[in-house]
Amino acid sequence: MYSEKFQDIYFNEEGIEESQYVFIEGNQLHERFMLPKDFSVCELGFGTGLNFLLTAKIFLEKNQHHTLYYYSIEKYPLKPAEIQKALNRFLEISLQLKGLIDLFKKIYYPIEGFSTIYLHPRIRLTLMIGDVVDMLRLIPDNSKFDAWYLDGFAPSKNPEMWREEIYQEMARLSYNQTTFATFSSAGIVKRGLIKNGFIIQKRKGFKNKKEMLWGYFLSNEQKISPKIESVGIIGAGISGITTAILLLKRGYKVFLFDRNADFLQGSSGIDVASVMPYISTTKNNLSDYTLKSYNYLLSFLLKFFHKDFYKIYKDTLILKKHQYLEKLPFFVECYRIPSYCLRKNQNCFINKRGGIIDTKELLNQIKIVLNEYSDSFCFYPNTEIIDVLSTKENILLQDHKNSIYEVDALVFCNSYDLEKFSLLSYIDYQKVRGQFIRFNKKFIKSLIKKNIIADISLFALKQKIYLGSSFEYYLFSQNRERVSDQYILQKLEQNFPSVFKEIAQNHSHYEFTIPTEAFVGFRCQSKDYLPVVGRLTHWETFIQNLKNLNPNKRYYYKDIFIPEHNNIFIHACHGTRGYTTSFLSSEIIASMIHQDPLPIESSLLHDLSPARFVFRKWRSSQNRKIFNL
Repeated sequence: MYSEKFQDIYFNEEGIEESQYVFIEGNQLHERFMLPKDFSVCELGFGTGLNFLLTAKIFLEKNQHHTLYYYSIEKYPLKPAEIQKALNRFLEISLQLKGLIDLFKKIYYPIEGFSTIYLHPRIRLTLMIGDVVDMLRLIPDNSKFDAWYLDGFAPSKNPEMWREEIYQEMARLSYNQTTFATFSSAGIVKRGLIKNGFIIQKRKGFKNKKEMLWGYFLSNEQKISPKIESVGIIGAGISGITTAILLLKRGYKVFLFDRNADFLQGSSGIDVASVMPYISTTKNNLSDYTLKSYNYLLSFLLKFFHKDFYKIYKDTLILKKHQYLEKLPFFVECYRIPSYCLRKNQNCFINKRGGIIDTKELLNQIKIVLNEYSDSFCFYPNTEIIDVLSTKENILLQDHKNSIYEVDALVFCNSYDLEKFSLLSYIDYQKVRGQFIRFNKKFIKSLIKKNIIADISLFALKQKIYLGSSFEYYLFSQNRERVSDQYILQKLEQNFPSVFKEIAQNHSHYEFTIPTEAFVGFRCQSKDYLPVVGRLTHWETFIQNLKNLNPNKRYYYKDIFIPEHNNIFIHACHGTRGYTTSFLSSEIIASMIHQDPLPIESSLLHDLSPARFVFRKWRSSQNRKIFNL
């Protein structure tokens, strides 16, 4: 396949053999994949995905229990049809190719920045779309790689791919004995690698090529295995249960605590949940994170619950809000959304990258997965943790019956119960009440073919119709409220008058004339609408550090040292998009605990960090009195 831009080929007729020779053998991966541990690769130049698909295939053949974390940077991504056309003739990777193309057809691809998806339950791919140096700089410091593939077009054709900054970033993201391999033997490549601490070796190039380079990084930094063996999770909602699954998958013993009698209670217990990104007119951190979260979620459900995916997930949402129609062209342009993902249709638009989750079906599949880890998983229902004591060695949890539990790490996934712990007292969030209405399909004649979001949602699932939800910031009743019913019916009349006429018969007081049931839940939402995800800030020490800064100078908290609790994490405040953002957030937490390369950019990690709340108060002169600043 030929690149007009770079006047060069992606690979020759023997692409599989060349990839094997240069990158697999060059990094000694046949032998290394057989070791009983996870493995991470960073590739410069995704191209057609040939190296990735071949590496994934070989890893699954050689390693039976662990996970491959594959990162790949590409500035000029090919379309799925171009990738499929280029690789169709390589029968050795046909199964992997089909899986990748199917994924690309279901997610937002390509979007700039990082997108993490699962090709297989043990193959995690992070695609980084953008300039190679920019993307490398966005990989967090604690994301170290086992091997590098340097596979850009030749230095003479693509000099940007071989800049000095690239080798500096490679050194930052390598530990002692991290290997590299490249088809190139150009002097600029040799000098850049040697200057930044890499030991280079030469071997004969593939076929007629004279020579190629391979080697390793030499430093005092060793790869350290995590010392954590057990993790406690407070809260068994969607954030807690997905974190538990990803930690069990990595080999940890998990203790899950919830004050309810089962999983997915509270706001997570609604029968049907919508999943979709935040539609915006400009790029912002909320749109970025929800787009990446949607991509991750779809791949997670497809690969972990493959046989029952279509029982769990129902795609296609029609969005009828006027503000969405106004935002759509800007959203498509600024994120370069492919035209087939979203399309206008009269007074609405069809979002083919959104849908609903049948949470009861999801719960059934989750319980099947948890049963597979019965030796490592302990669930404590009807158990309320009331105190946390962190020591140098471990963490002690005390419940309402004065029982004590000892764990190596702790994750707070306890929604609006955050206020019960002094460790979390600095986090700004609000409790938002929501009421959903459901009734049997048999009571209306209207044929609801699609799941629709307008000022309220109108969902059809199995034999039920769902209407809602209300957003009430100052109502805290756990019982069904008439005022909420009236709000829902008023919005129903405005958006779906034919449905309204059948279930309320134009009643002047907005009252139901058919039997209905209600679901009441409380969302935990941060003041900036982003989730709170990451290591817990040691906020008292952080405040003391802030006191020493010049109050007249402008600081950005990403540039300030933030003291954190090593083994205490938070995963909360997902608000109305909890089912969209919880899965990727769980991957972040599990990766931090297991010391895997992290699945999102360092800039987004800072946006999600709980430290942002303390820093904003410090930045605001009117709030400094709160912390005696």
